Amino acid sequence: VVLALIAQEITTSGDGAQGIVIGSGWGEQGSTNDDDRTGSNRFTTVTVDGAINVSGAGSHGIISDSLINDFSIAETGSVTSADGFAIKLDGSDEDFTALNLVTIEGDVIFGGGDATFDTSGIFTGNIDLGGGANAIFVRAGGLFNSLDSILLGMGNGITVEGDLSPGGDGPIQTTAIGSDLFFEPGSRLLIDIDGMAMDMDAAGFFQSDRITVDGNIVLEDAILAISSLTAEGEFDRSAQFLILDAAGTLTGEFSMIDADLPFLDLSVTYDVGQAILNAGREGPVVPFASLGLTPNQRAVGASFDALEMDATGDLDDVVEQLIFASTDQALTAFDSASGEIYASLLAQAGNDGLRRSREALARARNVSGSGWGIWGGVSFSDSSNDADGNAAEVEQDDFGFDFGFDYVGDGTARAAGISAGRRD
Repeated sequence: VVLALIAQEITTSGDGAQGIVIGSGWGEQGSTNDDDRTGSNRFTTVTVDGAINVSGAGSHGIISDSLINDFSIAETGSVTSADGFAIKLDGSDEDFTALNLVTIEGDVIFGGGDATFDTSGIFTGNIDLGGGANAIFVRAGGLFNSLDSILLGMGNGITVEGDLSPGGDGPIQTTAIGSDLFFEPGSRLLIDIDGMAMDMDAAGFFQSDRITVDGNIVLEDAILAISSLTAEGEFDRSAQFLILDAAGTLTGEFSMIDADLPFLDLSVTYDVGQAILNAGREGPVVPFASLGLTPNQRAVGASFDALEMDATGDLDDVVEQLIFASTDQALTAFDSASGEIYASLLAQAGNDGLRRSREALARARNVSGSGWGIWGGVSFSDSSNDADGNAAEVEQDDFGFDFGFDYVGDGTARAAGISAGRRD
């Protein structure tokens, strides 16, 4: 039996508005996809080859109490549920495998059989695989944005070959995993940190994403990737973040730290069942000025270097946020503080004045006879000032009009006039 759910888009909204409902009795345990098999053989395949989007309380993307022997989200498919389950297949206690190649956004729940969730695409949500012999595989190239919980049952495990990111990019998230957790070589743990807010759930630590595990954690040459939320607060030049916490054992170490945080010294220490990220700006530090690419940026950075240790009030808040800034954020801050934009705007205003002067001179050259005259016109201009490695490039496109009147004396020996205009 093949159920191919092929659609450009299925969208529902409202309470209890399901995307796809598959009734009972379709799949049969032990069936195969062998066309030559004799006897009962109800091997059921469901392939999502389109976009399913649902919203509303109790609204689920795909719901079924039947066994689906072969379930997959194809390369052009996606399932998104804003309020309910993206996939709700907990009505059957049979064994099966679910494959995600693209996108699932929303919670997933399976029944009590042996279930495998295999994802090489993007998954965002919670998972409950029930009480069987379950497994989750995050393949290379896959991104698993875990939320509150991943439940597989004790003795089971999650194997990460791609990226595991609690909460995804942005919010601080703690994910509880009810099984073992294995990081394969080249896999990545993506963590957000906030070095200016204490963690209310872990005394002595600052806020960060965290994974807690009921079983064991194995790190096999995995990469720790760090992003900063750069929040406001108080940073005392050193902070610790509890990023992994296992009830069992933690074996192995991260092979490297990947972070665009040039002003922080980062390291990881390992305690019983825990991995702790250390962030500090103590002892020899990376000068702010060393990051500058232009004379203006280096000059502003040098000013922050000179003021850092004695900074108070608003200046101290700026310095603390700069410490947790990425390279691009720091360079943008240096440009904003340098006042460079004023010189660029002044050059632009000078060009506008020269244009008006040229128009008035052109009128003076073209005047003939004596007496009163009135003139006007519309114009469009496109101009730019090139960057010089310090000041920024300025481009200007404008449209406007000018008008004026003048008086020329007898013999054109004397003349006087006035002009006005507007440009946008």
